[in-house]
Amino acid sequence: MTTRWGAVAAAGVLGVALAGCSVEVVDDEQPSAPATQDDGAPDGTPSPRPTTPRDPVPSADPVDGPDLPGRTDLRPLTTAQTACAGGEAGTTRATEAVEVTDACGTLTVAGAGSVVVAGDVTDVVVEGAGARVAVSSAATVTIDAADVTVTWESGTPVVTDLGAGSTYGQAGTR
Repeated sequence: MTTRWGAVAAAGVLGVALAGCSVEVVDDEQPSAPATQDDGAPDGTPSPRPTTPRDPVPSADPVDGPDLPGRTDLRPLTTAQTACAGGEAGTTRATEAVEVTDACGTLTVAGAGSVVVAGDVTDVVVEGAGARVAVSSAATVTIDAADVTVTWESGTPVVTDLGAGSTYGQAGTR
């Protein structure tokens, strides 16, 4: 008889402990309806909640997103100049903002968040996440970091994009 009362008591404690608990299953595959609130309209219909506008996200899609920035757009952000003399140049420190003042064989941008403006470059290599690079022209562009933007003013370089969320293309296009 004691065992039966113990089981009844345990069931009662469990029932009280779980009272008021609920579980909601959300299916991520289905689009959610916009959240609404009652704005006190006479007909009682809810109105959509106001949303906060977001900054446009750069996109390689020619129909979507803002124009890709060129050298004239990024040059005001630079804080230093360096020469390449046809050899190699690059950045290694995070958030460097550099203008390369002459032609370059290889331009390597390894600093995260760096801004680099350059003239004619044979090979552009971007390894710094969030870097923005604008060149006059390039033969090849290799992107090996996330959220990178690379633009050129003329030519059609061979692009290898190994990063995620990167944007590249001719300056001034979408």
